[in-house]
Amino acid sequence: IIIILFFSSQLLVLEHLPPVELQQELEVSVSEARPEALQPWRHPLGHLLVHLPRQCPVQVQVLASGQIPANQPRHRLDLVHLLAAHLEAFCWALDLALHLAICTPSYFNNENDEVLRKWNQLQAFWGSGKGYYAPNMPPVEFTAENPYCRFKVVCYARIPNYRNENGIVQIILGKGVSAVEPHKQQIVSTLSSIFGGAEVVIDEVFNADVPDKTNIRFYVQQPLPNGEKQRAAAADVSRHMLGPAYAQSLKNLCIEQVTPMLMLTEVQMKEYLDTPQRGIDPALWEQGKRENPNPHKFVPVVKVGFQELQQQFKYQEEHAANLQSSMNNIMDEITQLRHKQTMVKAAIQNAKWKQASLTRRVLKLVSAQEVERKRGVPLDQTEEQIRMRLEDLYLQLMQPTQYRGCLNELMAQMSVKPGSCRGGPRYGLISDKERDVSQYVSLQHNALQAVVVVLKEDMQVVDSMIEEIQRKS
Repeated sequence: IIIILFFSSQLLVLEHLPPVELQQELEVSVSEARPEALQPWRHPLGHLLVHLPRQCPVQVQVLASGQIPANQPRHRLDLVHLLAAHLEAFCWALDLALHLAICTPSYFNNENDEVLRKWNQLQAFWGSGKGYYAPNMPPVEFTAENPYCRFKVVCYARIPNYRNENGIVQIILGKGVSAVEPHKQQIVSTLSSIFGGAEVVIDEVFNADVPDKTNIRFYVQQPLPNGEKQRAAAADVSRHMLGPAYAQSLKNLCIEQVTPMLMLTEVQMKEYLDTPQRGIDPALWEQGKRENPNPHKFVPVVKVGFQELQQQFKYQEEHAANLQSSMNNIMDEITQLRHKQTMVKAAIQNAKWKQASLTRRVLKLVSAQEVERKRGVPLDQTEEQIRMRLEDLYLQLMQPTQYRGCLNELMAQMSVKPGSCRGGPRYGLISDKERDVSQYVSLQHNALQAVVVVLKEDMQVVDSMIEEIQRKS
């Protein structure tokens, strides 16, 4: 038996290995090369496909003749150790091929290699295409996760706060929302039959990130002996659905994935944050973690490739449009509240005017009633004191040397004709009095402006009341 391993440009031929039976497809990683991972394959000729962490397949072609029983674990262990020993060499070869395609391709061995180099760089920056670097070598597949791709960004997603007792489970259907909506009741009935007739409640239905796929989130309510209902745990629901007995039912519903909605534990979150995601530069990943606006509510998420960035930009536009719509609704409500506030202020002012008018009428009525009630009754001590104070004030005003005399003199001066005192002395104001007069005039001016402002506000209130009356009519 000769096993030929193709590692990039290297061809390794191993001889004198015992024949073993292999499975058709087997997933083996460098850290998990265990002999129990191998399962016997019943054909003497086949291929072994190994999936690397970078998702780069390695094909190991086995040329065998004859058939040997598979009860030889030592031989299977030797093969797994052999594969694990060469995986790192294969990864190094892939990185070398990537660098050769971008930096120094030698496909034509002339000046066209410079054009090919620029074209490979453009494809690597774009994250799509194939890079040729040697005539006899397979091309390098440029993906969005290669380290040279420019379409990479760190976004932030809200950390889900789902708990196991909430029972929320998400399923992904291979149909669009428009095709799923008419059959929603059928989906509920099928899921209810899977859970033995328990009630299935759909929480939300929305488009998945992948086109023509739908996300459905639901929970299961189990009846209790006392007649109440309790939600089943999300982990139990997903484990029950993924059982082999219900595989055909899930296939009939086009269910491609079942995921329990659970919050990440601290260990899982730490492991996620400590590992740069999807081929992003570790420095950029660390910067994204540092610039997290709220590490307790948001988690950094890597978006790579033009399609994901375009989808993220579309989501942000939709979110901005929703926020703008909410802001417009809030502004409309504020405008309505301001209008109502203006109407309430006008009603309050009108009520104050009515209250003042009624107060004066009541005071006048009470005074007249009190006068009629005490007509012919002598004044009491309090009223006598008030009468004496009023008489004293009247006598002070009527004295010639007091306010009455000053007022008479001023009236006499004002009654003199302007021409009669032309030859007399001219009088003026001293600086202190002039400043007082100026201040008094300024106060009068400010008062007039305040009156004008109040009148304008009253006019606006009146206009608003007229508009409200016209609207109601």
